[in-house]
Amino acid sequence: MHVAVLGLTPTLGRVKSGKCAERNGSRSDMPNPIQDEFTNLKMSRQQKYQLRMRRDGRCKVCGDKVAGSSIWCLKHLVAVRERTRKRLGCKRRLTGTKSYRLQERSVARAKRRLSGQANKPQSSSSTQNHPRSVDETAAGRKSKFRP
Repeated sequence: MHVAVLGLTPTLGRVKSGKCAERNGSRSDMPNPIQDEFTNLKMSRQQKYQLRMRRDGRCKVCGDKVAGSSIWCLKHLVAVRERTRKRLGCKRRLTGTKSYRLQERSVARAKRRLSGQANKPQSSSSTQNHPRSVDETAAGRKSKFRP
């Protein structure tokens, strides 16, 4: 059918609506672009983002701090390691590699932090609010060495 028969007017291009129509094509509300050594390189914006992350010592995937001298954080370093093992069909684990050592240190640090919170003495204000004193609780306990 012809457009004139239906009583519609033909439009060329997109119909502007919403913010584009209000702004009318001005870019005054856009932030200034980043100007650094990667700005004028002929590569995609994703590649420039990854180069900036590497320069700043951040994970190129999520932006967290990198693990050791890697380009990934610990989480993504382990993910890359496991993905590579699966792709290559590796059965053994080379536990002396950097990713395993960093992972062991991280787990040990987390355990120390958790045990430190469990063994942390309570503040003096909480013991003052308790109805029994320390001497009363010690006297009430039975020793396993006494008959």
